[in-house]
Amino acid sequence: MLKKILIELLPASHGDCLIITLIDNDHKKHILIDGGVFETYHNQLKERLKIMADRHEEISLLVVTHIDQDHIEGVIEVLKDQLHLDKQKRLRINEVWHNSFRHLHFSKVDNTGVIEKTILKGIIAAAKNKRCVNYKCENNEISARQGSTLAALLKAGGYSWNSSFNGNAINYDYLRTVKFEGFKIRLLSPDTQKLMRLSKVWEKELNKKKFGFKISDDVLFEDAFEFSMFMQNESNDLNQNQPIAKNAIRIEELINEDEILDTSPTNGSSIAFILEYAGRKLLFLGDSHPEIVADHLEKLKEEHYELRFDLVKISHHGSKKNTNDRLLSLIDSFQYLISTDGKKHNHPDLVTLSKLLCRPSTYTKKVIFNYYTDNAKRFQNSELMDKYNYSFEFPRQEGSPVMIELREVD
Repeated sequence: MLKKILIELLPASHGDCLIITLIDNDHKKHILIDGGVFETYHNQLKERLKIMADRHEEISLLVVTHIDQDHIEGVIEVLKDQLHLDKQKRLRINEVWHNSFRHLHFSKVDNTGVIEKTILKGIIAAAKNKRCVNYKCENNEISARQGSTLAALLKAGGYSWNSSFNGNAINYDYLRTVKFEGFKIRLLSPDTQKLMRLSKVWEKELNKKKFGFKISDDVLFEDAFEFSMFMQNESNDLNQNQPIAKNAIRIEELINEDEILDTSPTNGSSIAFILEYAGRKLLFLGDSHPEIVADHLEKLKEEHYELRFDLVKISHHGSKKNTNDRLLSLIDSFQYLISTDGKKHNHPDLVTLSKLLCRPSTYTKKVIFNYYTDNAKRFQNSELMDKYNYSFEFPRQEGSPVMIELREVD
């Protein structure tokens, strides 16, 4: 039997959740990339993980690309449930990749001052209350789910955390290629510069509370950091909604629109990588910034690495700020994944779709969605599809995942 790869793109609202299964005869290795939102886990992911555990399978690698709510919340639910199971019923997770407060660079003191502790506790309490209001908490169970941090759960569960990087940050400047048993990952993002920017944002926030804020390794910093980043991202998200224009699609105009790049420090810290298995290459971009990915792809190109991929998961749910001309000029693929329901930010952006679809090719480009979004519908036009040689694929029914199978290259 040939080796093959199964990619399962789960419905994750405005977030990401992918299960990658690497198959060699009867042996399976699973990679979980992000967990989507709370409902993603309870409506979709929970049952799949239970089946894995019942079959005594394991997750070789869990990648939490960054700390946005729509990527991390489902993972928090995974780890909370696992922690409450008897050890023999738990799903084994061999390694977790996730950059948290402990992986960022700060000048630290030995002990946390009384004022600093009070401020940190206030940040945590305010974030919990705000999230509870946003989620319309009506009972203790809903309220409690807003009170756990991923960092605390990883520590409580004793997981192998960033062990391929000797417990340090997942960082392109530290290690570019990681070899696992049977597969390989080439890291593209983040690098030291992106992680330092996230550090500076956190320091700036703390210094607003108290000039000369002293940072230590107190667990309060880890929790406050994660909650604070959640809140910043949710506040920024509120300003990104744009009305959907109903006029006819003009692809030529859209592709010439001035580029505006993503400046979010959390998105900039997103883990992006190439997965290699069975002669196949898959590009997973998380919510990464296009320039850092392009920089590191160009270095691979200089080493005569072919930048043609069997699948590309588009960055940041198809936002035009995360897919630019330079990045697209470097990569090629016959199929692209976009994960979003389009309800929160009207993703994928028309500009991103236009740039993907108008690229000249001798083959039919396929874009695969986990929802039938309003913007995707606007490109469901036979005249455009014939002219630009593309096709779309959607879930067979609403709320179901999309499955892609890739067989070993001879």
